[in-house]
Amino acid sequence: MEVKSFDIFGIAVKHSKGEDKEYNLVESMKRYMENYLNTEVYRNFYLVQVYPEDFLSGENQRFVTFLGVRTKDNPANKHLTKLSIPYSKGYAYTFNEKNSTKSIDEMYEEIYEELEKKGITLNPNYDFEIWRNAGDIMMYFPVESENIAFPKLMSLHTFLMDYND
Repeated sequence: MEVKSFDIFGIAVKHSKGEDKEYNLVESMKRYMENYLNTEVYRNFYLVQVYPEDFLSGENQRFVTFLGVRTKDNPANKHLTKLSIPYSKGYAYTFNEKNSTKSIDEMYEEIYEELEKKGITLNPNYDFEIWRNAGDIMMYFPVESENIAFPKLMSLHTFLMDYND
């Protein structure tokens, strides 16, 4: 599957897998964004995970989650930052948690195992999901792509302080 380059606008938080689960981070980020965007206007949320070069799969390894929306115009909001997704070729899978006996984390593990068995190496430093209103999540794993530059980050502490205000 080919993906043409596009921009999304949202927020980026650096965290570990454990912190993601502890704070239900993605849902918290969605609610945070509702303060700065009319999310009813946008059909899909984009969730991009950007990994550092030395990313390991341990619970304490930190990575960046960017949650945003795709729009032609910059929302001109100081609370949102832009992330550019480069042109890429890769593999896409559709997942619907409501209709599945598996969690999305289990699905990721199965996909990574399947790609590894096929001898496919994921080179770029990111993957992304498109969360559609119907409950489907399109999961995309680039194989040929430029790496994504790390977006302007919000520390987890700052996010939690802002979110709880």
